[in-house]
Amino acid sequence: MKQRVVDIKKHISFMKIAKINKKVFIPNYFNELVVLPIRFLILCIIWYAIYRVIETDEINGYSLWGMILYYFVYAAIMHITTYYRQLPYTVWNEITRGEMSKFICRPVSYIKYHFFYGLGYTYYSMLICIPLTIITSLYYYHGLDYVVHVLLFIISVLLGAAVTFYVHILIGFLTFWTESVFGYRDFILHLGAIFSGGIIPLTFLPVFLQKISLFLPFRYMIYEPICILFGNYSMVNICAVIVSQILCIIVLGIVTGIVWSLGIRRYEAQGG
Repeated sequence: MKQRVVDIKKHISFMKIAKINKKVFIPNYFNELVVLPIRFLILCIIWYAIYRVIETDEINGYSLWGMILYYFVYAAIMHITTYYRQLPYTVWNEITRGEMSKFICRPVSYIKYHFFYGLGYTYYSMLICIPLTIITSLYYYHGLDYVVHVLLFIISVLLGAAVTFYVHILIGFLTFWTESVFGYRDFILHLGAIFSGGIIPLTFLPVFLQKISLFLPFRYMIYEPICILFGNYSMVNICAVIVSQILCIIVLGIVTGIVWSLGIRRYEAQGG
């Protein structure tokens, strides 16, 4: 029991350290917030042109304003999970420079450290992005159901962040078997951009690709939380999505543990 309490305090301390480090570089954080609207504005101009050329008010169930909100929420969630999405480089750097040795020599789980450090790192992003997302999504306000959807959206975003964490740290662990993971990373992330709804909503994809996406973790990172917030799903479907996210996290967690166990042996062998 005492050991569990110590572990909890240890993990909380990781989050506090991350918050302090993030606060030190708060000017960089606000610079990132300035860049985001510029990217978002470009997307708005592109979709405005598409709707105007096609001369329609709705495409695949999305009005122009609905499409703009979709990309806004997508960008907000991406910003929240920035630390996790940088993990392939972070892990590669720590393995190739031998910095992982400090985790091996200490009573600290490498995987848990980055997960909880990432939670602390995203603290300020969540404080800004989630309220902004909720406010802008009032476009889909539909009474009390909207409040329920917002709460389930927040839960789904947190679960999606965990999925994002496992996917990206797994990419980083490929460094145990190859000197550079960036080619693999780029391929996986480009694939993920398609199946997470980053390029276009998944409803725009052919049916067979939509079915394939159900067996991949990418759609559970961002796309499904957005659909929950916008009221695209019934309560039964929302529960199914959350259960799918939890199962995805469990499977990815097991795979991550196995890959870590196999990879760390190679790290020890290379380190002498």
